[in-house]
Amino acid sequence: MRGDRAEGRNQGEKPLEGSSQEIGLRQVVFRHGGSEAVAEELVTYLGKRNLDAAPRLDSSWPPEEEPHVDWWRQLLGGEEPIGPVSRSVWEDLQEAFPQLRFPVLRGLSETAVYRAAVRRGQASEGATSHLELRSREGLEVRLLATAAGQLPVLVAEEREDFEALFQVLTARNEPVEVPASLGACLVSGIVNWRRVRRYRQDWESRQGSTFLLHAGWELEMAKLRQNKQLYQDRFLLLSRGAYSGLDATEVGMGEAQWLEASLRIRQEHEAAHYLLQRSYPGQVPQIVDEVLADLAGIVEVFGSYRTELALRFLGLEAFPDYRSGGRLENYLGDPALSPAAFEILQGLVFEAIIALGRQAEEEPEILRDPERRARRIVQWGALGLHQLGGGI
Repeated sequence: MRGDRAEGRNQGEKPLEGSSQEIGLRQVVFRHGGSEAVAEELVTYLGKRNLDAAPRLDSSWPPEEEPHVDWWRQLLGGEEPIGPVSRSVWEDLQEAFPQLRFPVLRGLSETAVYRAAVRRGQASEGATSHLELRSREGLEVRLLATAAGQLPVLVAEEREDFEALFQVLTARNEPVEVPASLGACLVSGIVNWRRVRRYRQDWESRQGSTFLLHAGWELEMAKLRQNKQLYQDRFLLLSRGAYSGLDATEVGMGEAQWLEASLRIRQEHEAAHYLLQRSYPGQVPQIVDEVLADLAGIVEVFGSYRTELALRFLGLEAFPDYRSGGRLENYLGDPALSPAAFEILQGLVFEAIIALGRQAEEEPEILRDPERRARRIVQWGALGLHQLGGGI
């Protein structure tokens, strides 16, 4: 590691406190020359975890399909994939997710008509403009089979459409910057108003009288909010561009071959995110999630884990030098890590990738088998970043 960091923890200071993972991480940070402040920053960034309370997929394999998948299956109408999204399918998606009716516009999320449509499922006739895509016909819906169950997928052919959909679905239609190295995201916790309306219709049909029906629904809605799986969806948004924004020459492929490989890497990468989210909801630090998801995508496409690709995807191919624009800088947190903490993070990620490469060489047959690979990723997901790299 580079030697321009602040001095680490001195001998004789007070004993370290926290969970075993937190203590281990602090010790590794000090070993790399990080200060007490940097250690605390990275402990906060990597999260305080409670894995003992998390449901474990490896105890009930395969997992039960999530409730929202059935709605997407009906949307597909038995076709998989359906190819270009038809006007009727697009209208169904807009009705389910009314933010798709609105343009990307700064400040839009604070307007009354937007809030009424997205937060309460009310009609959006008051909207003065709508979302414009370069190619609605370039959108595709499919169901992806993963180790954690079927996962709905929305694929955008045009980069501009992917960016617009990313802003609509993850940033409340605000024009946030979308890094060139970002080509996919798992949209989680989004309300599907078609499912809410279906739930209400079923509830109303069971009522023996329409007396005080509205008030009764308000009480039922309060109960519904306690079971988010009944009205919130989780699906994958994909682009067809080059993975991590890399040129085909950087990975030794022809352009068409690289674009096809990129889509497959993205699918497997996001499937691994889905697997880890269902295994440890909200417990896996984002950068650990990314390192393991990259491993899944690389092995699926290339048949083995290639550390040089994993490093290049994150901008660490020339470590200890970092390539500006690398994907690692997409995961600096909020508030963002300080330069000193980011520098140490680079070293921790580098060590994790190298260590995973050694393990992959020792058990290639496990990683090539999709189910065994999924189980191993679940095991690795319980580890801290420093533990993946062989730290305490």
